[in-house]
Amino acid sequence: MTTPPGARLARALTIAGQVIDPQWHRAILAVDRAQFIPDTVWVTSADHPGYYVPVTRDDPDHARWAHEDYALATQVDDGDPAGGPDGEPGWGKLRTSSISQPSLVVAMLQQLGAVDGHRVLEIGTGTGYNTALLCHALGEKAVVSAEIDRELARVAVDNLARAGYAPTVLDTDGAGPLETGVGTGMYHRVISTVAARGRIPHAWVRQV
Repeated sequence: MTTPPGARLARALTIAGQVIDPQWHRAILAVDRAQFIPDTVWVTSADHPGYYVPVTRDDPDHARWAHEDYALATQVDDGDPAGGPDGEPGWGKLRTSSISQPSLVVAMLQQLGAVDGHRVLEIGTGTGYNTALLCHALGEKAVVSAEIDRELARVAVDNLARAGYAPTVLDTDGAGPLETGVGTGMYHRVISTVAARGRIPHAWVRQV
């Protein structure tokens, strides 16, 4: 019997009491989080906590983190690392995209309360892992996701395609009006994986 790609992560989250809803347990089992983690991730420097240093796929920790309850920075400085404190190349200063801690992902999805037949608008596609979970649970035609970073949107589409999903991914600012092809007020749920500073954009309210 073939082991599901997300079995290790699903087991860890179940033991920790994080996964309660069976539909999201099935989604975590089915989706391989490692497919959505780039070859290089970024971790805080031990010597300079205000900076990020790269960890590549050939590091054993890279593979381990993919299947455990860790948040991982997947982009720094909008894809152009600014350099270290002494001018070292390849270091980053500002985390600009990440793949969230799985326990947080599950908590948000369970709070979302989406069920079969619901259409969901996701703000912040990132590398596509959360999007893939939504697609598995609700069907790809029920999912539209907006990503402000055009390159990240392209990466997400490629990652999702390799995982077997083809939702609508928009390379646009999700805080503004969205041309989603679904229509205003036609979503049952909106979920944001990015920060909404100050107030919730009214464009999100109009979509529901």
